[in-house]
Amino acid sequence: MKELSLIIRQRNIKIFFIAIVAYVDGLKRIEKTIDELDTKVILHTCETLDETCKCFGEKSRFYSDLKQREAAFRVAENYGKKLEKKCPLGYGNLQLAVTFEHNCPNDSLPILWSESTVPKWMPLFKRN
Repeated sequence: MKELSLIIRQRNIKIFFIAIVAYVDGLKRIEKTIDELDTKVILHTCETLDETCKCFGEKSRFYSDLKQREAAFRVAENYGKKLEKKCPLGYGNLQLAVTFEHNCPNDSLPILWSESTVPKWMPLFKRN
């Protein structure tokens, strides 16, 4: 890595890291990694997600009503466990409702992207 940093500095190469969407904790890890490099990296995020973006979190912008949030959580968790045992509410338990034109990230709710024959489940946003 030091050799690469040296080449980048010698040739005055500009490095850009652009995240279309980043969860705040992941963004902190990226910033920490950039700080540890001996190379200047210009970081830009188009959209930063936080606790309000977790579908069923206490600060959820999706459900202000506690009873509705808990009912929706039970449905998502119940089917999520059947679809993706290791991450029933999305990778890292992020509970996101994020999808892109080309794909749906695995930290979004599996009920959005996972496909199964048992139980029969057709995703709205099938992953590639």
